[in-house]
Amino acid sequence: MAAPIHKAKDASFKVVFDEPELFVEFLRDYIPVDVLKDVKPADIEDSIVAGLIQGIPNNPFFRAAKIAGWTVSALEVAAYIDNCFFSHGFRVEEAVSNHFDSGVWVSASRNIVDKKVELTMQNMTRMIYEGKIGVRKACDVFNSDSFWQNHDTKMTGQFDPLTGRDKLFKENEYYFFMVDDAAVGIVNNMETIMRNITR
Repeated sequence: MAAPIHKAKDASFKVVFDEPELFVEFLRDYIPVDVLKDVKPADIEDSIVAGLIQGIPNNPFFRAAKIAGWTVSALEVAAYIDNCFFSHGFRVEEAVSNHFDSGVWVSASRNIVDKKVELTMQNMTRMIYEGKIGVRKACDVFNSDSFWQNHDTKMTGQFDPLTGRDKLFKENEYYFFMVDDAAVGIVNNMETIMRNITR
């Protein structure tokens, strides 16, 4: 049971914008403003202090706009970020839904389910930005010859190092894929954590 899209996006927001290193990577990669391509984590930290002194709201939109020398407005930054995270949040949410065993979400209350989903979204998003895993459609990873027709979709069976078990992948849906060997077994580990959350 996946979270509503706003919860998925909020979880991604929190991970990226609470950590200067991840915020810097996001600005470099996703905001089409040249001056932000050379931004450093220290610039983010300095902008928080300067913003507080100058009365500038301490949110990522204003921080990025200030670092860019106001060559882009906070509203423009917000639009870039919102569009990116809506798309990114949807892909991560679909990957969580597809990759994790559905039994991990079974809980005594909706609040526990939401807690599990938020924690999972935050952890998986963090690993994406750390370069340990990626989110891709199965058809972009596996050879087209490996898929077979199953009713209205094509599927392939592959060993999945993130879970440590064989898994069926639907051709046009998003899943997590390992980028760094450090991610071996990470979905299996997260599933264990989720099953142990009871309140």
